[in-house]
Amino acid sequence: MLDVDPRIIVLRSFFSFFRKSLFRKMNNSLKKGCCSKGKTPDGKVFKVPFTREMVQSLLDPKEPKSLFDFTTLSIIIIQIFLYFYLSRSVAQHFFLISFIFWRLAYNLGLGILLKSQSEKRNLVRFVRRLLDEKLHPTLSKWLSVQLSHKMGPDYNFHSMPIEYNTWLLFRQLVDLILMNDFVSYVLFALSWFNTRPQSSFFMDDGLRWIGGIFLILFNIWVKLDAQRVVKDFAWYWGDFFFLIEQSLTFDGVFEMAPHPMYSVGYIGYYGISLICASYTVLFVSIFAHALQMAFLVFVETPHIEKTYNPPSKPKRQPIVTESLDEDATELIKSVANNAKFMTTFFRRDLIVFKNFDLYQSSDLAAGLVMVYASITPFLVRGKLGIVYTVFQVFFWRIFHSVGLGCLLYAQSRNKFFTRHFVKWGGGVQEAFQNWKSIYNLSSCMTYISFVTLCLKMYSLPTNWTYGMTLLRHTLGLIFIALHIWTSVSTYEVLGDFGWFYGDFFMDDHPAKLLYTGIYRFLNNPEKIMGHAAFWGFSLITNNHYIFGLALFSQLANLLFLHLVERPHMEKLYGDQIRKEAGLTKTLRTATQKMPTKSLKPSLHVPNILFTTTASIKNLSTDITNNRINSEELNPAITDDTDEISEYRLKLSHLPVSSKSNNRFTLGERIKLDWYAPLYHGPKDWIGIYRVTANPRKELTSVRARGKWFYVNAISDDKNDELLFPPQVQLKTHGTIIFSGEKLPWHEGTYEIRYHHDGLYNVMAKSIPFEIIAPPVPDINDVDAIQLCLLRLVQSVLDHDPDKMPMSSIDNYTYLDEPSAKKIAYAIRSIFGVDFAWQIILADKRVSQLAKRVQHAMNALSPFVNYQARKKSSVYLGSDHPIAIAMQNQHSIDNSYDINSNETVSPNNSRHKSS
Repeated sequence: MLDVDPRIIVLRSFFSFFRKSLFRKMNNSLKKGCCSKGKTPDGKVFKVPFTREMVQSLLDPKEPKSLFDFTTLSIIIIQIFLYFYLSRSVAQHFFLISFIFWRLAYNLGLGILLKSQSEKRNLVRFVRRLLDEKLHPTLSKWLSVQLSHKMGPDYNFHSMPIEYNTWLLFRQLVDLILMNDFVSYVLFALSWFNTRPQSSFFMDDGLRWIGGIFLILFNIWVKLDAQRVVKDFAWYWGDFFFLIEQSLTFDGVFEMAPHPMYSVGYIGYYGISLICASYTVLFVSIFAHALQMAFLVFVETPHIEKTYNPPSKPKRQPIVTESLDEDATELIKSVANNAKFMTTFFRRDLIVFKNFDLYQSSDLAAGLVMVYASITPFLVRGKLGIVYTVFQVFFWRIFHSVGLGCLLYAQSRNKFFTRHFVKWGGGVQEAFQNWKSIYNLSSCMTYISFVTLCLKMYSLPTNWTYGMTLLRHTLGLIFIALHIWTSVSTYEVLGDFGWFYGDFFMDDHPAKLLYTGIYRFLNNPEKIMGHAAFWGFSLITNNHYIFGLALFSQLANLLFLHLVERPHMEKLYGDQIRKEAGLTKTLRTATQKMPTKSLKPSLHVPNILFTTTASIKNLSTDITNNRINSEELNPAITDDTDEISEYRLKLSHLPVSSKSNNRFTLGERIKLDWYAPLYHGPKDWIGIYRVTANPRKELTSVRARGKWFYVNAISDDKNDELLFPPQVQLKTHGTIIFSGEKLPWHEGTYEIRYHHDGLYNVMAKSIPFEIIAPPVPDINDVDAIQLCLLRLVQSVLDHDPDKMPMSSIDNYTYLDEPSAKKIAYAIRSIFGVDFAWQIILADKRVSQLAKRVQHAMNALSPFVNYQARKKSSVYLGSDHPIAIAMQNQHSIDNSYDINSNETVSPNNSRHKSS
């Protein structure tokens, strides 16, 4: 009997099974969704032509092939050839580098392209220029032939929208990267295949192979079922380019786990790691999986939220007073102004360590108890210290699960806890507030006491590669990460109310039970995954006492859920409680659909992998994107640019007033008139900077951070892009208004710089000007405070009549976190009172905020007035060099430091200014 390399057998069987399974199941799912209608961002509706799935279009010899396909197949064949040609040691390092390259090309390269397409539609713009027959007639014709060659009769290159053709071209790149990513990983894993594994790696060889093959088959099923649901359109990120009018039922694997293609869809990595019995394969698999999850978090999730779950835009609904008589109007204003603003105070509850405030007595007391419990076990030496630590773990677990469980049980039956506070003149709010502090302390102490015991019992291993030492630590860290993810996901669904069992105390609980987020897949994620960290620490510590305590904690928590939480849920929601979770439902359905007859997969390697050859021309397309983003790029610029006299910048107030043009208040709009010669660049741009931000007057070296404009650009709403000369008329003068987000929101001295043609060469500068805080209104005049704050809120909202409040009693609905932070800074600059931005949002209207400011100023008197007077911008006297520059309407020397009467020489030495 011939001695066959086991790697060849594995490679043959895997490719054969993978190819046949995909061809058989995906062909049906694709045909079901081939008649959908697509819709481009500009509203154009078109019939989406039928497309083939990636593996089928590449490996099926009956399918037509383009030059892109031959290129992909050739690279795959070259990699397989190198696997058998190279020595084992060389192949190990080569395919490790190869896989990392293709994985980065996938997650980083495609991620950047898709992110750019999602935010700015740059791919569509690029392909539009690429397919322009006037600019690139030969290339455009060649690409149309290549794309049409793979499509059916329902596709016409010239009649299809540019978004669809861009998507087809993007698919070719995806095929190249994803197929080579998969092949390079398989070859990398086989090159690191451990032929002599230690039997204690995880299981003996037989069980290890069974477990690995099961994970691989499960991974294939996940991919096939996900393809059945999302179809070819979503598989290639089609919604980044256009949308389809097609109903998707997210059942099957999408009911089993969140983002299954990226979560459980990569479990095959760990099956292959088991079969290979290699820590190298395991850690590289974890690294690749982490990159995939980063791709999900930073690329896909933001686009999904923007496309399918856009934030609602509530309309401002002012209180209409025109139809009311004078007395009624005054009554409404009086009620709004004299509302108890403390009722809307944003109370930050301590959730584990989140929102910890050293100045709150409950937080400080909880923190001291935690520190005491963490340090004391290490001060007690010997067995007594271990006994003390074990007792501490038992105590807090019994207190948390049994003690608080009994308390909640009594609260559910007859409001036992609330009755105590009612007895002493309190109410539901006081009872719930105290319960939250007790529950959070108890919950934290169960973790702190357990982790402290683990640290006390833990000792660093002398040999990390012996037995299961490294695997135990790896799995332990994975379990801890799983626990943290589960807790965060649970809190995102429940919020503060559900996290602290608010429906045991409040009667205004939700009337309908909704299963969203992590609860879509699990009825109660805390039941199993909520204790994963305990098992993770147990694996790392590797002590049977720790395992016993972890089991005790798990059982105590299960009893709490079964005897306390579930009866209360049944009493509140009754039949609304779901009987079967999404995970168990999906597994049960998949098990029922399994074939009864055994399959005998062929062990023949598909001939297409070795017989398909073609002459591949070296196609090198050098594409240079000349569009320079002045926000992100900092190109090398020559230093010999002299200031051109024809460029001029003139500042003024808006509306025009007699005030000095070198001083503006926070949020005040700045009007800029610019003038440029006829030969100026089509992509000239203007940005606003601090005077001291750029060390050189002829070159800008820092980013404008969004506070900039093109002077000649015109927005093309139809194609969602900017047009520049010669597409539009070249202007030699114009007016730009800096307002809203384009304005600096900090006091200081600034200047506006005119830059050449998308670069950083400075052609002209405005006079330096100050941005200062508005004058402090009378503390006793509520109307004056309201007027001051109202102007600030209107300025932050860019004076948009649909968003800004028109009066102090209107809600500022559109105010978000960045805007609230600006308001908080302005209040600190004007009144000397420091508010958290959450307080600004919680007050909801200017009248409420004004009352809060007045209350704070009275509470901090007399120090607040002193601080407000002390805090002022730099005074520019008449003999100050910047003031002289302002009066003479020209720029100052770039080496001047506004904080002293000295100039800074290039070698950083100081000398008195003359």
